[in-house]
Amino acid sequence: MKVALYNQMFGICGTNLLSNALGHLAVHFHTNPQKAYRRANLSKTIQTINESKSDIVGICEVLEGQEEELRNGLAKIGYKYCFFGEGHKTKHSDLHVQVAIASKIPCEVVQEDGFPIKNKMGGGGGYLRCKLIESKTDLFCVHLSFPKKRKLYQKQIKFLSENVSKSKNKIILLGDFNLPFERIKDRFANMKLLS
Repeated sequence: MKVALYNQMFGICGTNLLSNALGHLAVHFHTNPQKAYRRANLSKTIQTINESKSDIVGICEVLEGQEEELRNGLAKIGYKYCFFGEGHKTKHSDLHVQVAIASKIPCEVVQEDGFPIKNKMGGGGGYLRCKLIESKTDLFCVHLSFPKKRKLYQKQIKFLSENVSKSKNKIILLGDFNLPFERIKDRFANMKLLS
């Protein structure tokens, strides 16, 4: 089984400072979400995921309203299972930032509420847990807040580590932790094969 994580940055171009800044401005500071959607290129996200040849992909920074296009595009390349988990809301357009799990292997959502977020940029991009139906494996996908938001970051790490430790199944933990995993691995002492 091949697993990958992709922070798609809302599908906006992040190849240079100007396009990155204009994209984040459109997502976080405009009241009209169409400005963000016009900057997004989800076909590039789908192409990147296809080229990864992964069975399961965690996707970070999916903007609310992109779900259908992303789900349909991923289904065409074999990802029949695609679920989304909400994070913070954008300041002006009131849209959720989300994470997703896309899988070629049958899976279902495990409902867990209470992931702590703050409705501002960097306030936590989402949490999602799924279970592979044919094997005893739990998939976790998370996008944590900026570590500078220390109290919130610690609450998110605690929420994640408690839910991971409660699982009786094998675990695949995918995420944008906004820190190298070496700095938080002690919270996940039983995890192996880290990258």
